[in-house]
Amino acid sequence: MRLAGHTYAFRGLPVAGALTALEELRFDAVEVWLGHLDSDAAIETVRSRGLDVVAVSAGGYYESDTATPARAVEAAYALGAPRIVACVSPSRLREVAAAIPDDLELCVENHWDQQLARPGEVLRAIGALPSRVGACLDTGHALLAGVRPERFARGLEGRLRHVHLKDARPPHYLERAVGRRIRRRLLPRPEPPEPGTGALEISSLVAALSETGYTGTITAEDEGPHPQDALTDLAARWGVATMARQG
Repeated sequence: MRLAGHTYAFRGLPVAGALTALEELRFDAVEVWLGHLDSDAAIETVRSRGLDVVAVSAGGYYESDTATPARAVEAAYALGAPRIVACVSPSRLREVAAAIPDDLELCVENHWDQQLARPGEVLRAIGALPSRVGACLDTGHALLAGVRPERFARGLEGRLRHVHLKDARPPHYLERAVGRRIRRRLLPRPEPPEPGTGALEISSLVAALSETGYTGTITAEDEGPHPQDALTDLAARWGVATMARQG
């Protein structure tokens, strides 16, 4: 399993600055947020760095959106990325999957306040689709949905194709009890924890991924105000956990 860094963690910077930040953190593989690829020049900037682009992160395709996967497909081909990662509404899933060429993977990401928040929901949505349509486990959104990431990984039953490694704090029982829609409308948006203070247990996740035979890429991601510290913490803990597993 290979660890990459996500440019979305540095979404406040232009793509050149985001890539420099990840290089300074010693990432040689990256996942690139589609918002960073707003021009041919931006794509050329990524290509010029010689980094391994493991995925294009396309954001979300929901019922009310007019967004299409065409830009993500174009970017993936230009950068040599083998997969597109996106949150997708079940009502648009077949449409989006059909728009992704057969030589690219579509990895459907869980999101705590959307319809595909839990492993059973994701698996039911992609179950009848071709095997090139798989799941992206976002560990932060799994925690925010009240599901341990290791349980989420096992619950995907072999359809896991990509992982976003992100920390979060699980909601209080009462927050879960009101349901995701009311929680999204009435309660404050969950704040990312300070680096290393969330509920992510990386050693348990590594064990679950190993048990399920997952050998793909893990992308370290953070949405908080201190992405350098957060990604450094995630990479260090990932390294310790994988070394312990191998030893």
